[in-house]
Amino acid sequence: LPVQYKVKNFTKTNLLTIESNWDSIKSALSVTVRLISRFGFSAKNVVAPLALLPIAFYLMKRSGSNFHESSDIEDVKSQVAIRKWFVFSTLKNAFGGSSDTTLTRLREILKNCDCNAPFPAEKLYKSLEIQPSFNDAEIEQILEYKYRGRYTYLVLSLLYPDRDWKEAVFEEDHIFPKSKFKLNSLKKRFDNESTIELYMSKCDTLGNLQLLTNSENTAKSASHFHKWLETRDSTYKRRHLIPNLSKDEYTFDNFELFLKERRKLVGKKLIEVV
Repeated sequence: LPVQYKVKNFTKTNLLTIESNWDSIKSALSVTVRLISRFGFSAKNVVAPLALLPIAFYLMKRSGSNFHESSDIEDVKSQVAIRKWFVFSTLKNAFGGSSDTTLTRLREILKNCDCNAPFPAEKLYKSLEIQPSFNDAEIEQILEYKYRGRYTYLVLSLLYPDRDWKEAVFEEDHIFPKSKFKLNSLKKRFDNESTIELYMSKCDTLGNLQLLTNSENTAKSASHFHKWLETRDSTYKRRHLIPNLSKDEYTFDNFELFLKERRKLVGKKLIEVV
């Protein structure tokens, strides 16, 4: 059927074709959503829903309703490949241009692949003209993503691969509270213009962001980070990629040092998880 979402394509013949295949279509879409939810994706961080369609098409060809729960070694390899492909195709904005043309090309690849073979990620990467890795420049670009930006929640969620995303709602939080970065306050605190500029420009970037539950975020509020840190358990630093610094180096005056070290940890973690 035509990929384009246009009224002229909703002919009686096409609608009957969809209707006669609806059970397998619905099943594939459902399994796709259940699969990516296992990976920590939800309405909050699926910013390119079109990237789900090639996954659903592949799963429809497999005709399996329990793929997302399978522990078969070959299925697990495909699950890992699907997660990786979904992340890279999203973060590299593969569906940001001529999406109809893109989907048509990907469908041709999937139509000709063996339905029992592993997910053909490499062929899809080649068609999208993207590499399944991040170079240094791309990592630096990601680290500049801003608070509540288009891809920010997605990237932050990748830093917590072991979380149970079904049981809690997570919110973007400034590690060093945003309220501390007011221009007038910074001018009173620092004489150096370049320092003030750095604080203002980096306040909302990924290096100063973490995901907290609603209750954690409310409890933290606008607390000074070094004081908040003293109330956290021993796993807090590891969980949120907080660099190991001396006690005094977690103060607001040392934000530049903290940011430099945390950016290293976040960049390293992103390369690991994908």
